Amino acid sequence: MNCIVVDDSEVVQKQIAGFVEKSGILTCCGTFANPIGIENCIEENNVSLIFLDIEMPQMSGFDFLDKYRKDVQIIVISGSRKYALESYNYDITDYLLKPISYERFLVAANKAVEKHILQKHLTK
Repeated sequence: MNCIVVDDSEVVQKQIAGFVEKSGILTCCGTFANPIGIENCIEENNVSLIFLDIEMPQMSGFDFLDKYRKDVQIIVISGSRKYALESYNYDITDYLLKPISYERFLVAANKAVEKHILQKHLTK
């Protein structure tokens, strides 16, 4: 399952990309400091999952979610709990609170993979 990481922190980008590689169930197709222009990467790489920060300069995660309405799962990554409730209005798959442990990441990743498999099965 292809994914991308969108977070203005390079440290978080590297951490999540490392978790993705370690998991063996996801493939990271790119990391980005903000969501501006990521649509091409999503389409070209058949991305099914985005790890998305909310607080970013230039365009927030919510602004991106308001604009981009494709069938892509979202796992929010945030340093604050204050966006959790609003995030679920966007039908997100999970919400990861920074700092993120590998164990908690794996729970969210497995949830996304299970949902992806179920969606593929239902569309057959």
